[in-house]
Amino acid sequence: MEPTAFRRRARLSTVALVLAVLTLGACKKASESSYTDGVAAEAPAAEGRQVAGDFYSVAATDTAGSGASSSATTAPDAPAMLIRTGTMRIRVPDLDDAHRAATQAAERLGGYVGNESATNASYGSSATLTLRVPAARYTALADTLADLGTVEERTTEVDDVTRAYADLDARTKTRRATEERFRELLARANTVEEVMAVERQLGEIRADIESAEAQLRTMRDQAALSTLTVTFITENTTVGPTFASRFVDAIRDGGAMLVGMVLGIVRLWGLWLLVALAWLAWSKALRPRWRLRRNTPPLAEPPSATDQPS
Repeated sequence: MEPTAFRRRARLSTVALVLAVLTLGACKKASESSYTDGVAAEAPAAEGRQVAGDFYSVAATDTAGSGASSSATTAPDAPAMLIRTGTMRIRVPDLDDAHRAATQAAERLGGYVGNESATNASYGSSATLTLRVPAARYTALADTLADLGTVEERTTEVDDVTRAYADLDARTKTRRATEERFRELLARANTVEEVMAVERQLGEIRADIESAEAQLRTMRDQAALSTLTVTFITENTTVGPTFASRFVDAIRDGGAMLVGMVLGIVRLWGLWLLVALAWLAWSKALRPRWRLRRNTPPLAEPPSATDQPS
């Protein structure tokens, strides 16, 4: 190969890599702002890469075409994906019986119990369960729980993510096709700089694909299994503490405070030991000398020459 042809090919490869970097950056920003804009941005990106050579023209055209066709065929035919979540607050006669019945109802309908928590006090108790069941059996579960006591609150929210899922799935397929084109380009790279540039772009594309696949799995899981958070409360939950219970709590708190004070004094045993040693030293050695000095009268001064008789 002549030096001029080699330099021309190197310049074309460099221009192609720069255009690919700019195109991927624009696609990434567009995907973060809107699902639809991310799919639509592939067409101008393909036109920009066609000037870089035959390979980029074919890769960009195939990539944009696969993304557009996926979006066109997935959205109309895909079933509606609805994410249903709800909350219930039910007053029940017995907390343990309600907890057991809710768990059995969820398992019987093909679901399970997720998170759960409970609070106990002298004036009442409550328990909160997060139940997940197939979407088609959400209403059956809510009606079963409503029969366990008096429903004080019941809410249901439905989020339609059909379009968002279709757009994200189409963009993921487009990025997979782009990844394959970059792998082909990596096999044709001739210099270390080209290899490093292509590998950097492959890493970014792979990270975007994995993030999109994780979002797709989450959306499928949330649409397949609805979530119902139910809180059971006992009949005396809203009743305040009685005088007897407050009196018992005060005695318990006072005892705990007394024990804490005693333990605090014990922790200072080193200080008390120093005080005791200082007192003993004062009593045995310094205090007698101080008393003796205090009780001894001062010595009389000798008479002066003017006071003597002549």
